[in-house]
Amino acid sequence: MTIFNSLKGFFHRLIYYKRIVPPRHLRRSRHIKEFLTDGHVQLQRLIKYANLNSRSNILDIGCGGGKLVSVLVPFLKEGTYSTFEVNKNYVEYWKNSVGKKHNNFTFIHADLWHSYYNPDGKYKTVEYIFPFDNNVFDIVYLNSIFTHLLPSEMSHYLSEIRRVLKPGGIVLATYFIVNNESLFLDSKGISNKALLKQCHKLLNFQYGNYWTRDGDITERFIGIDEKWLKDTYNKNNLEIIDIIYGNWCGRDESPDKTLQDIFAAQKRY
Repeated sequence: MTIFNSLKGFFHRLIYYKRIVPPRHLRRSRHIKEFLTDGHVQLQRLIKYANLNSRSNILDIGCGGGKLVSVLVPFLKEGTYSTFEVNKNYVEYWKNSVGKKHNNFTFIHADLWHSYYNPDGKYKTVEYIFPFDNNVFDIVYLNSIFTHLLPSEMSHYLSEIRRVLKPGGIVLATYFIVNNESLFLDSKGISNKALLKQCHKLLNFQYGNYWTRDGDITERFIGIDEKWLKDTYNKNNLEIIDIIYGNWCGRDESPDKTLQDIFAAQKRY
């Protein structure tokens, strides 16, 4: 049955031969069409809020299954794509399927400890120095990364992002932002059902400036205090230029139809 499913998946992926699509076990999306659609949504978001173009130099922190990678391969003609990712299987797949053919795509394995995603990791996130020079990227992108990091880790990453971004460069990142509105809506039990799992609400445990859904492995879901986050951006010379609130806590759907909240910020000159 396993061999049959593998062959079935292989031939299904051949239908989309013009796009690089990983096998089922390396992507969260069950259906390839969903995988490609999600990648296209991220591409359009980067174009709209981070001025992405075919010449951009972009750092994608945590490429995951590679939805963005897949859509960027035919798009990023003269620019560069770089990523570091804790899951070695993802890195090896994209190195072999893209990195060997396109020298403007770089994939790095970062064996960082994470209680949920990489419990056997060797290195602490708060001590990790990004393996890139200063002032090299036009865009730094984090899709659902800060939703799984503690405030101390967020603060360190924002400091490193400031270092590797060019002056005027854009950081685009998603969060679960905690403010009076999201606290109120979540308390009514109307937050996104897929996120709730078996819980009545998402913001169940407060630890100073952050909230978690779960009491055991806190990094499964982290909501961050909006004021603390804005202050941390400002301390790192990052000027917030756009905030797009998502519908994770039960808000009406925004025109961007985003689940998570999005912060777009520019490194000051």
